[in-house]
Amino acid sequence: MKKGNETIKDSLLDRTPPCSIDSEEALLASIFGVRGALIEARKWLRPDDFYRGAHKKIFAGMLEISYKDGELDIIVLVNHLNEMSQLEEIGGGAYLYHLMEEVPIAPNVEEYSKIIFRCSVKRFTIIQASKLIEMSLKDKLEVDLFMVRMRDMISEIESMASRGKGAEDLSISLDDLFGESASMIETPHKALNEKIQGFGAGELIVVAGKSGMGKTGFCLGQLIYTVFVEGRQVIYCGAQMSEKRIALRILAQMCKFNFRKLLAGRPPKEKTKEVYAAHKKIVGNELIKHLIIDDEIEISNLQNMVNFTIKKSKQKPALVIVENLQQLRALDRKFKNEFEKASFMIKELKPWVQQMDVATIVSSQLNREVDKRDDPRPKPTDIFGKDAEELAETILLVHRPNVYEKKKIDESGRPERDAEIIIGKGGPPEIIPMTFWGDSMLWEEI
Repeated sequence: MKKGNETIKDSLLDRTPPCSIDSEEALLASIFGVRGALIEARKWLRPDDFYRGAHKKIFAGMLEISYKDGELDIIVLVNHLNEMSQLEEIGGGAYLYHLMEEVPIAPNVEEYSKIIFRCSVKRFTIIQASKLIEMSLKDKLEVDLFMVRMRDMISEIESMASRGKGAEDLSISLDDLFGESASMIETPHKALNEKIQGFGAGELIVVAGKSGMGKTGFCLGQLIYTVFVEGRQVIYCGAQMSEKRIALRILAQMCKFNFRKLLAGRPPKEKTKEVYAAHKKIVGNELIKHLIIDDEIEISNLQNMVNFTIKKSKQKPALVIVENLQQLRALDRKFKNEFEKASFMIKELKPWVQQMDVATIVSSQLNREVDKRDDPRPKPTDIFGKDAEELAETILLVHRPNVYEKKKIDESGRPERDAEIIIGKGGPPEIIPMTFWGDSMLWEEI
């Protein structure tokens, strides 16, 4: 009895890969005789989706030659395949005439295409599974890296399978079209809303600033507004902060009270009722989902955690917040610097955000270039490259000049009135003057 790798290989080799030669022949025959058949088949199939090598070449040739109204001229196809030195490989012109004259023609082009495509996806899945088996038996990979490779393979299968939905006509009612506004998330700041119209489902929003500028304060302010004003669910992925610390930061903003005093357990008597009332709103609130990230996390693990949270939630979240971009890592990638890493992570996050169809805020630190300029006001290029910049629908840069002159910061509760939120995309930077309450880390409009 064979064991291990040989048994697995033999069991795979003993089976004929999923295919339907009859469907392939019927489809190719239909393309010769049914108007528009090639146009319909193109929605589903690529040449590699065919199992027989001759059929791959014939379909590729059909796609390459010009045709009118979906009709195909067999003489043109014969000449084309001959010029490509492929005519003999497919069985000569006789095989084409066999398909056209002897294979029954039926108008079931879409059904034939679906059968061929379904078999192609299954064959591709078998190939990916075989690679995974080989990797399991031979490679001495760390578990995390192995899981990354496995998810990549699954992602490739899902990507291929999604192609099978085919091209569809654009049909959407005006109610649906303009109903998108109902899914928009407003910010707590009227002036900012007027400029950006809020955050849309499936949009990637980057909130960036130097360390200590108030990125987390801005993100938690958005969480509070979305949950307690709009009544919608938020998934918050905290950056190396415990559940207690997150709750205290939210309490500090809601009560406009010094976070450090709350941390020490010393709220004043006049604030006690307010703190208890706010605490009652927060604890057990099903609209707040908090994923604790104690250290760096592999990006696909984060995505899986969020996907699982969404799946088990009673309602779809309106917003996901990820703090911060620099905590994410890719186990099988090495980066020259944080700038390159940030660009890579944005490119990885964008398709995931679109697939979730949930507005997603990602906070990020700036690279050190900002400290080399006379004007330390941040720019999008202080985070990532131009190609990554294009992927974010909105880039908001938080800036507090007083951070550079700490003696100007008053911790007694009085606010800084020269704080700014800079809209860093969509033309010249626009500055929204803000007030920042340092003790409660609360952003407010002036």
